[in-house]
Amino acid sequence: MSLKRLSCFMFSIFALLGLAVPFAYAGDDWEDYNSTSNLFDVRIPKGVEENAILFRMSPEIVAQSGQALKTEDQRPIRDNIKHYTVRYDQVLGARVGKKMIGFTIANDLDRFIAFYEDKDGKIHNRKDYLYINGMHCGEVTLSYEENGKRRYVRMRNLLDGYTRIEQILIGEEDNMQSLATRKYFDSLRMRRGYKTSAGSMKAEWPAHPSPHGVFTAYLPEDVSPYAPGKVDMIEDDHFERVGTRFYDPVWRQFLFYNIYSYKLPKDDVKYLDVELLLRDKHILRHTFGSVDNLEFKRLQNSMSVPLVETAYSIEPPEQYSYANVVRLKAQFFGDTVLVHEIMGPKHLVNSVFINNVMDSVEFHPSQAYLDYLEQNTPLPEEDSK
Repeated sequence: MSLKRLSCFMFSIFALLGLAVPFAYAGDDWEDYNSTSNLFDVRIPKGVEENAILFRMSPEIVAQSGQALKTEDQRPIRDNIKHYTVRYDQVLGARVGKKMIGFTIANDLDRFIAFYEDKDGKIHNRKDYLYINGMHCGEVTLSYEENGKRRYVRMRNLLDGYTRIEQILIGEEDNMQSLATRKYFDSLRMRRGYKTSAGSMKAEWPAHPSPHGVFTAYLPEDVSPYAPGKVDMIEDDHFERVGTRFYDPVWRQFLFYNIYSYKLPKDDVKYLDVELLLRDKHILRHTFGSVDNLEFKRLQNSMSVPLVETAYSIEPPEQYSYANVVRLKAQFFGDTVLVHEIMGPKHLVNSVFINNVMDSVEFHPSQAYLDYLEQNTPLPEEDSK
């Protein structure tokens, strides 16, 4: 009997007996899949569906968050459905350093396991730190209860500093260590770096004119995971604020960003006026000790608009224990001061990403206040006769 006929005969026997075909991964039903994100390659059953969002970080690059999915339904030959998933996220510009990689991997495993706790999740194998194919990773195998049946999950998470990948298989117990499964897990290769894509925040994100018309901010809304909420605004006669928050899915940390404008009771605001404003309206709101030694940097931007910058440590909010730094950047003209306030961990507060966000804000105070006063100043009453 020829080798080809023998293979077909063995395949038929396995199918008739309802058994998994041990060499199926090497056949025509599998492929070497190149992710559309260009972040990884993997050996996986054909028919992968992939979706991702691109998030602008600079005029040259975008971060990516997405997943590639494939479901393999073996019914009616066998009562088994296998789900293959490769999820990926990238940082907002501040890479995870070597000293933090092991901690981050272990923390990710903890979070993954916690998801199954209310499903009677049981850990069968866990390895907090592995080094496979030049990649830092961790791995866990667990089982959980679903519709009266025990299901098994194997997850390997990989981290290169800028990108986290979670490689997952859900199926039966004997699927977790099969030859095909080992090929699936061991074949994945990460590619480092961000996707190159020319563009601008102003062109891709909605414009948000401030209530008084002093500035226009270009900020995304409802772009999960990086910008998960709406932009909010508040105002009164001499003050306005436009606020939002960003989220780094790899660090699992928020970055809070607010833009304020103030109208001061003088026509020619000076550096010292701005420094006093920052102290009274911002710094004293966050700190309780002396601020006499706080350093203010007096600068000018490329358009010769004067700037004041400072940064300081704070006691972080209980819910955001990592948010321990505030950075202020103010620019001013005439009687108007614009203040950028950024709060979060130091590596995000000082990131290139948030610098690019601030640079996209358009400051146009003079005509805006004339228009605002014209619209909001009541007309004088006529003299009674």
